[in-house]
Amino acid sequence: MVKKTTTITVYREEQPYVSNVVEIDATQTQPEKKRYTIQLMALTRNFVKPSYFKNLNNVKLVRCNDGYVRYLYGNYPAKYVAKKFLKEVQEKGYPKAFIRDYIQE
Repeated sequence: MVKKTTTITVYREEQPYVSNVVEIDATQTQPEKKRYTIQLMALTRNFVKPSYFKNLNNVKLVRCNDGYVRYLYGNYPAKYVAKKFLKEVQEKGYPKAFIRDYIQE
């Protein structure tokens, strides 16, 4: 039996949500379909609130175990869908945004 333990802290506008430890029994879970998101930026200090991204709705702030806070936009079922939104995001003023695997909450 293989167990995976992950700690992720997700902050939403003015209200932190913490998902501490998730244990997954890999022998009894079905593989999930891969999902994608758009990363707007990642910071190790001088964090900003998701409201900083005024022209984008529902930006997530995710504090990761590597010390970075990542600002993510969207949750897409396929990479080609994410690419369509990436172009729009870049045109709205985030030229360094890129597609990455979705970070589960």
